Formats: sequence, structure tokens, C-alpha cells
Amino acid sequence: MRKRLAQLTTGVASAGLATRQTELARMGRVAKNFAVHKAVEIVLLAAGVGCHTLVQHSDAAAGMGAGLALQSTLMRTLNLFAQARRPGLGQRALRL
Repeated sequence: MRKRLAQLTTGVASAGLATRQTELARMGRVAKNFAVHKAVEIVLLAAGVGCHTLVQHSDAAAGMGAGLALQSTLMRTLNLFAQARRPGLGQRALRL
């Protein structure tokens, strides 16, 4: 994080507009990736719940479904925290 901030500081000082445009493009890709991750995590959660619910005759399948549901829920929660941090980071980087 500090290394990235130092690179941005140096870039803004030497080529402010180009650095800002590059960083805005990067932040746009990050925002799109969050949307893709959200969709994938929701699909995995639904698949895990469905597998756990519908395949009760197989303990292995029910266990994998429960594990998938728990893991996708954890990843979605962590990504929500990351998304909440993102606007502040971008604003700080562009204020330099």
C-alpha cells in the first residue's frame, strides 16, 4: 500500500494528468471486477445451498454444498468490506 502511494505521489508530481487518467482507468477495472466477483459469489452461494439441500442422500455432496455456501458467504462479506474501503482510497490517491 505504501509503495503504491509513493508511486502515485511521484507520478502526480512528474506527470499529473497522465497519472490521474491511468489511475482512474485502473480504478474502473477494479470496480468492474467487484461486480463480477459479486455475481460469481452469489451463484456459488446458491449452488452450495442447492447442493446441500437437494442432495441429502449423499453426505459428501451435502458437505461440499455446505462448505461452498460458507466459503462464498465469507468471500462476499470480505469483498463488501473491500468495496467500502475503495472510495476513500481512490479519493486520497487523486488528491495528491
